[in-house]
Amino acid sequence: MAQFSLRKVDNQATTSAVLSFSSLFFVVGLAVLVLRHIDWGTLSIFYKSGTLRMPAIAACGLLALGLSVLGFGFGISSAGERRNQKNHLSWAGFFVGAVSICVTLILLATFFFWKETVISG
Repeated sequence: MAQFSLRKVDNQATTSAVLSFSSLFFVVGLAVLVLRHIDWGTLSIFYKSGTLRMPAIAACGLLALGLSVLGFGFGISSAGERRNQKNHLSWAGFFVGAVSICVTLILLATFFFWKETVISG
């Protein structure tokens, strides 16, 4: 019976693709949370203090960034290996992870620079 080991480059390629593509789920969630209440006229994102929106954005950003960095790392370490039978998954994980890292950082920077708290009384 074969065991799963991350020392094998085929398993690294599969893991890279799975992690990178699963990070896209959290990137889409982060985009919905950040871009839903954006005001392009004043370049502000409004949110109510005391709600779970800020922790949800931080959690989505952290999960998206973590998964995409891991997928990127596994993809770059297994791409181009001679023994790798799943080289296409390595490159897909590498590029999807890179795009996911960039989009996540842009969305997080947009939120933390443009956020404005709405204090309701």
